[in-house]
Amino acid sequence: MTLFKYKAPTPFEHIADILINERLFCCPYYRMNDPFEGVFLESIEMDGARFSVLTTPDELMAPEDALEARVCSLSSDRSSVLLWSFYAQRLEGVCFEIDCSGLKPCPQEVKYPTEIPKFAEAGFAPTVLYALSHKRNEWRFEQEYRLISTDEYVSIKGRLRQVVLGPRCNETIATAIRKLAPQGCEVHKAKLDMQRRAIVDKRNRWGTTA
Repeated sequence: MTLFKYKAPTPFEHIADILINERLFCCPYYRMNDPFEGVFLESIEMDGARFSVLTTPDELMAPEDALEARVCSLSSDRSSVLLWSFYAQRLEGVCFEIDCSGLKPCPQEVKYPTEIPKFAEAGFAPTVLYALSHKRNEWRFEQEYRLISTDEYVSIKGRLRQVVLGPRCNETIATAIRKLAPQGCEVHKAKLDMQRRAIVDKRNRWGTTA
């Protein structure tokens, strides 16, 4: 499975860390851009009556472990104009192509229900993994996959296949990326195809229209 990570050009140390250390940062789930991240309804029965209780991933984790649920967001969409604009600073940043085959933790495909997830099945116990693999429907454009972990970083040693520079990427940043890219990782620049309203690379491998 090949997935993609969009990054803004600044702070550049975030890009450099991926290239030099070949790892991805996992952010605490509550610091992500959706204020309702991981919130779901848990259906419980008490005194013969059933109630729906709002629950978060923190409430599913063992307090004695003092661990945080962390997430690294990736996308299956390599050429989304929205993703390039929102997460790569208006096409000034980059997009990493990562081979995620056999990666641990396994990437979880995000589901986008129209209503808040509700756990009501008999014998089904909600988990952090399940809670964090569901998002509000308006985020569907991200086509997101998630690495869900309690570790701060996930190793992608030997998995970086290419770095695509945004069409508006600064040449100084581009030069630094070319020097830092690990062996076997290609670096090239995408361009805007105005006629097709698409972001394409020099070999025309991308090219999904806007």
